[in-house]
Amino acid sequence: MLYWLARWLLYPFRVGAVAFDRGNPLRSFSILIVKAASRKRSLMRGLKIVRPLDMPGIEYHYVDSMVLDAVYWTGAQGYEGILAKIWENLCKRSTSTIEVGGNIGFYTVIGGLATVGKYTVLEPIPHIVDILKKNLDHNAVKNVTVLDCAAVPGSVAGLVTINLPDEGRFVQTGAHLMIGVEIAQRQSLRQLSVKGMPFRDLVKQADVIKIDAEGLEHSLIMSALPEILIRKPTILVEMLPESLKLCALLKEIAAKAGYRIFIPPAYKSDKLFEVSTDDLSAATPLQFHSKDVILSTGDIRALAG
Repeated sequence: MLYWLARWLLYPFRVGAVAFDRGNPLRSFSILIVKAASRKRSLMRGLKIVRPLDMPGIEYHYVDSMVLDAVYWTGAQGYEGILAKIWENLCKRSTSTIEVGGNIGFYTVIGGLATVGKYTVLEPIPHIVDILKKNLDHNAVKNVTVLDCAAVPGSVAGLVTINLPDEGRFVQTGAHLMIGVEIAQRQSLRQLSVKGMPFRDLVKQADVIKIDAEGLEHSLIMSALPEILIRKPTILVEMLPESLKLCALLKEIAAKAGYRIFIPPAYKSDKLFEVSTDDLSAATPLQFHSKDVILSTGDIRALAG
């Protein structure tokens, strides 16, 4: 009861964090309050359902997850800025969507509800797959195919080893393959053997692709490069400052296939920024308060609205 009362008292500040325009002092004050509250994880005790206040038609079953804590306190936009709205709009016009790294289904639910086409999501961690499926069922999302496997480079399916990092949460966000990644190794909670499916086979019919593979992005895209250059799907990919190989590959693809490059800020701006191929570096997303890059053959800036 005590935790319910505390959440009830903080509700107006959650509303203020999503209802007021950026730059409004009331919004800034509300965010200050909810950020302080979010550091007290005990306040989440007894919570069953998370409803992002800026996407009230969606619900997620609450589990101990950094993603759901952020969505609860600051909404979908507070979690990753304008990217949720962009993803919804991309999926609305997609006939075949691939999402690599579904986690608890934050983007999967949004995209699955929006699209009228095919939607395939990959998530290799068994207990997280269960949560993802539960969230899809709860939101009556029927057109999403969940593959309980990891996307892998190469052309042969088989077992691969994945590192489950020690993040102090029931649901981890940084699980990654043990080979082929372009990130520093993280402290391991345990390692799992999971099924691997060739990424190249997945993208042959896709027109929208989202990849959050914790450092494997370069290897995955390189393995499907011929298909990507032919089909020219819209690609949303995480690129961290250490992702030097990925950055070089994205610049090569943009030059060869005529892609335009966009950066979606996670905060400080509701504008989708376009950068030139020459100006793109692995540090560019960070300069725009982001960690993501979108490649598209058309101008998609209107999708942020």
